[in-house]
Amino acid sequence: MAQLLQYNCYARYKEGAATHRHSKDRETPFPVFMGLTAYAKTRKRLLVEMLHEHGLCISYDRVLEVSAQLGDAAVRIYVKDGVVCPPILRRRLFTTCAMDNIDHNPSATTATTSFHGTSISIFQHPTPDNKGEEREPLKLAERKVKRVPELPDSFSNIRPAFFTKKNPPPPKADGPSVPDVTDLPRLQLVLEYEWLEKVRLTEEIDGAMNITWSAHHASMKRSPAYEVSIASLLPLLRDQAHSVSTVRHVMNKIKDTVAFLNPGQIPVITADQPIYAVAKQIQWHWPEHYGEDKFVIMFGGLHIEMAALRSIGNLLQGSGWTGALVEAGVASSGTAYSFLSASSITRTRQVHQITACCLYKLLKAAYTDYCTDSTEHPDRVLSFEDWCERYKQQSPQFQFWDLVLSIELVIFSLIRAFREANFTLYCQALSELIPYFFANNNVNYARWLPVHLRDMLTLHQIRPELALEFHNGKFVVHKSSREFSAMAIDQAHEQANALIKGDGGAVGVTEDPSALRRWMVAGPEVSHLVAQYEAASEAKDASKHIRHHEQTEQVQRVFFEKADRLYKAMNDMGNPFQEETGDLLTLDTKDIAHPSAAEMVGTHYERGRIKFQEFMKDLESKEKCTFYEPIKRNKMDLFRQELDFGDPKQKSRECDLQEFFRHENQSFPAALSDSGKLHTCQKSQLAAIFEDLVTLPDTEPKTDGIIIDGSALINSLPPRTSKTFDEYAALDVLPTIQVYSSKYKRTDIVFDVYRKASLKAETRSRRGLGARRRVTDNGKVPRNWRSFLRENDNKTELFNFLADKIVRMHTPNMVIVTKEEDTVSNQATSLDDVAPCNHEEADTRIFIHAKHAAAEGSTDLIVKASDTDVIVIAVSVLPALQELGLEKLWIAFGQGRNLRWIPIHELSLSVGPEKTRGILFFHAFTGCDVVSAFRGKGKKSAWQTWDVCTEASDVFMKLSKYPPTVEDGDLQVLEKFVITMYDRSSTAAGIDDARLDMFARKQKPYEAIPPTRAALIQHAKRAAYQAGCIWGQATVCQMETKSPSDWGWTKQGDLWQIFWTVLPPIAQRCQQLTKCGCKTECSGRCKCYRFGLPCTALCNCKCAD
Repeated sequence: MAQLLQYNCYARYKEGAATHRHSKDRETPFPVFMGLTAYAKTRKRLLVEMLHEHGLCISYDRVLEVSAQLGDAAVRIYVKDGVVCPPILRRRLFTTCAMDNIDHNPSATTATTSFHGTSISIFQHPTPDNKGEEREPLKLAERKVKRVPELPDSFSNIRPAFFTKKNPPPPKADGPSVPDVTDLPRLQLVLEYEWLEKVRLTEEIDGAMNITWSAHHASMKRSPAYEVSIASLLPLLRDQAHSVSTVRHVMNKIKDTVAFLNPGQIPVITADQPIYAVAKQIQWHWPEHYGEDKFVIMFGGLHIEMAALRSIGNLLQGSGWTGALVEAGVASSGTAYSFLSASSITRTRQVHQITACCLYKLLKAAYTDYCTDSTEHPDRVLSFEDWCERYKQQSPQFQFWDLVLSIELVIFSLIRAFREANFTLYCQALSELIPYFFANNNVNYARWLPVHLRDMLTLHQIRPELALEFHNGKFVVHKSSREFSAMAIDQAHEQANALIKGDGGAVGVTEDPSALRRWMVAGPEVSHLVAQYEAASEAKDASKHIRHHEQTEQVQRVFFEKADRLYKAMNDMGNPFQEETGDLLTLDTKDIAHPSAAEMVGTHYERGRIKFQEFMKDLESKEKCTFYEPIKRNKMDLFRQELDFGDPKQKSRECDLQEFFRHENQSFPAALSDSGKLHTCQKSQLAAIFEDLVTLPDTEPKTDGIIIDGSALINSLPPRTSKTFDEYAALDVLPTIQVYSSKYKRTDIVFDVYRKASLKAETRSRRGLGARRRVTDNGKVPRNWRSFLRENDNKTELFNFLADKIVRMHTPNMVIVTKEEDTVSNQATSLDDVAPCNHEEADTRIFIHAKHAAAEGSTDLIVKASDTDVIVIAVSVLPALQELGLEKLWIAFGQGRNLRWIPIHELSLSVGPEKTRGILFFHAFTGCDVVSAFRGKGKKSAWQTWDVCTEASDVFMKLSKYPPTVEDGDLQVLEKFVITMYDRSSTAAGIDDARLDMFARKQKPYEAIPPTRAALIQHAKRAAYQAGCIWGQATVCQMETKSPSDWGWTKQGDLWQIFWTVLPPIAQRCQQLTKCGCKTECSGRCKCYRFGLPCTALCNCKCAD
């Protein structure tokens, strides 16, 4: 307060003056500190001026004057010392450096240029015994300074440089040899397993619990206390970082700076992969000036971690991992998908820590079950390690998720090496991680990381003094005194880059060289001056924080809750370590991967390890250089099959584009299929739309009866403590039925019927096959319940077994249960109207029972199901049920805490009569269990299209009734509907024309345009069959059936397969895609020659060259 009073006192105060000048003689430190702080943090003139008007800081012009004086003093020191070296840096300290590109594209309308420059950071590593020699402080000039002088020309002017030969080879000198990678000490994961076991055994969180990965390792306090590193940015260079001339220039400047600060030290430079590659090539091309004995080039640790997280993301693509994260509520679908590409490295790292905890817990749970099952022969029980090895050989599913856990633990070890400044662990983690880069096709990292590993392993032979410093923890940066918080050098540099790009950074001044120079030269000095004032005035708490920032109860609780939810979600989906089949399955949908994928999983790591060993041997070979030869890629798309569109480098040929876009480019349409299989969608989006149209009650409504989807019920009731099927019925199922019977006058349980010649056979086959097991009273209940229920014969036997148990129950009210085509009851009643029934799906058969209940006098019914199809059918059949006296119909949708009650009687009114009568075809046409969805178009976008394309309602209503007939006029309306769904602005008359327009003019990917008209016809037939012939007869006990062969399917053996289109693929019809197999030059027998077409890159001959 005293400083502000003195600063705001005037010797002569003139009344009415517009401004009042503050005398420099009365200027106190505090207003200078406030002005410089506001400027350094925000560089906002209005903020500084507002504070100045209130007498809290110096004026903006005075701030610029002070900063210019500081910049002028710094440049004078640069000239005096002969090297650009900020005064904050000390002498006689070990120094490391980093360089990277820094890009800024101004978004303001007045911006005329963009900035693509190079940033350089200097880091120094003091110790308790050596804190370095502080240099002479800045001395401000007495004269007035308005601008920061130009930097020395030797720093800012880059001389051109280029390689005289492409791809300089690694040196073949008789230097130190690299230890054989097979002789390296293997990475020990004991500490990681200790953490996993700690999390597994944790049942609740208290204030002292540390279960997050960082908090756990921080609590171990394995690292000694380190001094906080000194960091400074050098002025930015305006040249791009990836050129040979820029990298060589930076190496020269860093060499000068290091020699000035710590004479005799070899420069250590860290960079990301592209710059690292250029720097190593410079070393190999000019060994006399930049050789490996004169510079140590390090691979950026943060970038290695990012690449590793992306690598495991590629492996997890399509595995169902993201679906499990969404199901558990750990992340939204968009966020979960971003984890595959590691968009946010911090969040991706944390979600893999959560995943590792869950996988380990599932693995131990599977082993516990194995031990429990083996109690009769305790002498034959395998150890945990032997059990894992045995089941890895038997189950690809086990092997895949064990592989995922292994990669995650190796990545965590790499990160721990940085956090604990453990150089030995760093080398071990690298040697274990590199094979995964080879296996996962990360070819750039697979090529260059072995070079970095070689340099690190031979460092003690080439530069033992540097190796000693690295082993003392100086290969990382300590930005704080907190435990377990050291970071890789490039991460510290990235944080400095973030300051440049953020508020108070270089954004907005990159177009003005003078302003940029002021920020880069004077900015660090302003920040240093502010820090000195804070230290002198004790403005900040002088006590050091040593606890890791994750060591708080809230962070631990959130982590524990997410890990617990993910474990339950993955366990509900079926413990992957208890999979009994030989298939590789997606975690959430249980789709079967290609059989070759199951084989590839077993050899995935081994293939990468062999390639790594061979590459290291070739790196030391004195024969022909093979370093730059292409690294053969592995087949690793385990859960997806990419379409091969051939070589894009073709010569142009004349082509009838309209004819071209009448055909699909494969035998199946890309817009409707996944490599020949159904393309599915999230049907639950439609349920969400329905829920927004009505008011959902908070409590369960009171009704006369309940109809339960039996399959969904059994899925939600896995055995808890039951050992046999008789115990399962008595302990798990029958008590649940008893509860329902005590609440409702009538309880109906409707099971699915499984037939070999089912249209859903393909959908079910994608979920895999479980082990066949007989269902008897004394038969043992399988541990993997989900796997057991994937086998149709298992379910048929189980449902019949339970039906026999239920019908013998003594309940307060009547219970009716289906048994294949028949129906039985535990009390006397007429069942003529519900049996025999030829419905296959419980989704439709439910409404046979609803109709029967309404006819018997029920006025209020509730249907318990978890399939959106049931809601759709309920909306459609409600008018017929209301004619029989039913007043209210509810759907109990979802499970557990997600259970809600949807009032169909209110929903029908909200939807309106037209959509009520056309909802069946709409739902089938936009994607269901047996009809494809349109790629990239979910239920929400389709519903919005129906709102604007109202003429489709008549066709939808017509095709929702039995018997359906698809006519040309109907197809024209459906074409318009699909075109509108893909492009609201399209004026195309037909869907083939729209395909051409979207692909050619609007540059949409081929998968993002609609199917051909020929494919749409077959799609419409399939939708009409499902909507009219199946769902449209939901209240008919003996539905009339038509042959699917007339409705978009074809029979192969006992199974129905989708018939996609009557037109052949374009390659078989269009001559322009003809290719020849000529060995030499083309002659009269050549296909291309006969059609008068030039050869292309697709041809086997040499003509295209």
